Amino acid sequence: PSVASADAAAEARFHVVLARRHYAARRFEDAAREFMIEQRLAPNPNIVFNIGLCFQQLRRHADAYMYFAEYLASDDPDPERRRTAERALAQLRPRVALVDVRSTPPGLEVYVDRRELGQYGVTPRVLALSAGEHRIWIEGEGYRMAETTSTWSSAPSSGSSCPPSRSSAGWW
Repeated sequence: PSVASADAAAEARFHVVLARRHYAARRFEDAAREFMIEQRLAPNPNIVFNIGLCFQQLRRHADAYMYFAEYLASDDPDPERRRTAERALAQLRPRVALVDVRSTPPGLEVYVDRRELGQYGVTPRVLALSAGEHRIWIEGEGYRMAETTSTWSSAPSSGSSCPPSRSSAGWW
């Protein structure tokens, strides 16, 4: 007998319906969760934009900033969404600490505070963080981990250079 399985598009449609219901009911955490599931199933810039809207409503400024910035880096041509995202970034900017993380060579993995929360992309990368103390580190194959712990404010953009060094054991 054959086993029935739902396709990713059907699952994504299910989750977007739930997300929109939650958003309309002002249950923004639930909406964000459903949009995130949809994004994993069927990635597209519109969903990233919607997640940014949810975080903006939740006043999770750093998360909203990151999602709107990711949306604006996409190729979505919708002028209204793009203007909304640009306005949101301008409003959020004074509320977040922007940290420019670079490395030589570029392409090293970026982590913030706890590894189990996952990678924040690769260098070079501008992070939007809540004001306060954060541990930022970068690592990559063949390089020793480089890290910094600093207290970041929502003042003008801060830079962080974590120069990695080659592992004495070569490539690991």
